[in-house]
Amino acid sequence: MSCLAYIQKYIVLGLMVFSTVGVWAQEPHFTQFSSAPFIVNPAFTGVFNGKTRVMANLRQQWSSLGSPYSTSLLAADTKLFNEEVLTQNPFNMGIQFVTDKSMKGAFQTNFITATSSYHVALNFKGDQTLGLGMSIGYGNRKIDFSSLSTETQFTDAGFDLSLPNGELGLGSVKPYLTTGAGLLYCYNNESEGTFFDLGISAFNLNQPLQSFLYDSKEVVPMRYSAQASIQKYMYGNLLMNVKMLYQSQASTDYLVSGVSLARLVEEDDVEADMIGLGLWYRTGDVIAPMIFGEFKQFKLGLTYDIQINGLRKSTMPASSMELSLQWRMVKN
Repeated sequence: MSCLAYIQKYIVLGLMVFSTVGVWAQEPHFTQFSSAPFIVNPAFTGVFNGKTRVMANLRQQWSSLGSPYSTSLLAADTKLFNEEVLTQNPFNMGIQFVTDKSMKGAFQTNFITATSSYHVALNFKGDQTLGLGMSIGYGNRKIDFSSLSTETQFTDAGFDLSLPNGELGLGSVKPYLTTGAGLLYCYNNESEGTFFDLGISAFNLNQPLQSFLYDSKEVVPMRYSAQASIQKYMYGNLLMNVKMLYQSQASTDYLVSGVSLARLVEEDDVEADMIGLGLWYRTGDVIAPMIFGEFKQFKLGLTYDIQINGLRKSTMPASSMELSLQWRMVKN
């Protein structure tokens, strides 16, 4: 038992040491990345049909392994200084809250981010726009040692969590501020039923200090993103959507791409109801089938990650699910 306690302690210490480098440097990500647009590019602020938008995402990763990663997101944005709903409003503001938990909640990361964007029309029709987005975020990470056991708490009767664990000094890191920026080009041809966007962005531009061990060289590495999507109406009542996202941070990068097909079940002068299926692929990691529906101002999406990495060979294969919700306030 004492040996197991030492192993647990060094796993925790290793987690803290590498919390800002390597795999631990990777910030929360979603398979349904278009449902968490501010993580991809702050220029997506205000890019939607309507006046105000509220989004929520919940991702449970590796839930079958007993100590899953649980990531929750709540975000909202609105168009400013204009009562009319246009194809794209110039000024937009947004806010986002993200919580990421692992080790049964003992290791926790929290972010709050404010975003803004400004979009200009590139032609007289206004169906081509270029947007600049900015973000500023406040984040902190901590380890709750009260829910963990160390060798100093081991007694003849087992672990006594009421005893001091000797690790209080490593329980948290100093909160930090981080900045980001992005560019986004949008093309919306409603008469043809074609919609296209292409964007690039960078986060942690100021590379803030973040270390459990007070090492001045341990900073949050910059994260780079590039994304593209195209939507096209086919045969009147079918909508095909192809999306792609590439992200790179520290020594890790990945590509997420996928295609979905939706069928319009009802359409009026303001909104269109639809149901659809999709399939996503993350390089060397997972294949994720998706089901989604959009009804008036509400949109719901559900994905399930099928592992194609080494985790699928375990005796209890890892499972990951992701749920997204969206509500938009639309004016007639």
